[in-house]
This record gives sequence, structure tokens and C-alpha cells, in this order.
Amino acid sequence: MANMNKDELIVNFSTQMKDLMKEIADFEQKLNTAKERYLKLQGAVEALNILQDQEAPVAEEDEPVERELLNEA
Repeated sequence: MANMNKDELIVNFSTQMKDLMKEIADFEQKLNTAKERYLKLQGAVEALNILQDQEAPVAEEDEPVERELLNEA
């Protein structure tokens, strides 16, 4: 590379820049795909948590009556 003239350096550097732009575009695509997968997983976890909360045991109906009896005393 020490023997390259200015024109050769410009061509060489321009080629390297073009190659790096392709690499950056590839990384950006991979990043966007990873972000999309993350959001889908996040949504799935939230949906499962909602389902789990809905399946949680419901307080028995006796409980409000007990509270009323305590308030009357």
C-alpha cells in the first residue's frame, strides 16, 4: 500500500467504504429482526401473565359477609 498513488488509494478506500456500507446494512437488518423477535416475545409473556392473573383463585363469596359482620360489631 505504500507504493500506491493517490488515485489508487481513492479507489481502494472507496471500495472499502462501499463494502462497509453493505456490512452496516446487513447488521441493521439483523438488528431490526432481533428487535421484532424481542417485541413478539415480550407480547407473548405479557399475554401469558394476563392469562395467569385471570386464572388466579377468586376470593370466596363468604369473605364480604364476614366483613359486614365485623363492621356491625
